[in-house]
Amino acid sequence: MSALPSSVSSSLSIFPNWIAVDWGSSNLRVWALDADHKVIAQASSSRGMLGLAADEFEDVLRVLISDWLPSDASATSAPDAIPVLICGMAGARQAGSKPPIYP
Repeated sequence: MSALPSSVSSSLSIFPNWIAVDWGSSNLRVWALDADHKVIAQASSSRGMLGLAADEFEDVLRVLISDWLPSDASATSAPDAIPVLICGMAGARQAGSKPPIYP
């Protein structure tokens, strides 16, 4: 199964304030949001948690959000770190590790 996203809506110069991820058992959906929490780009894949081994999670997510992350060439105009909030099956036993849970 390919790690390529099934749908992507973005432009070349997107620098989101943060990234939201809904990782279900059968689908992965991601959104780039600006400082006002408005969606500025989105992508999705049929690579849900139940179809992946634990060591595949990071690579599959990076494929979808890589265009939104700063590269070395754009480091002067992009933020140093972009928060990524993951919900859905990410906290399940199948995810391989238990993430911290915040109130």
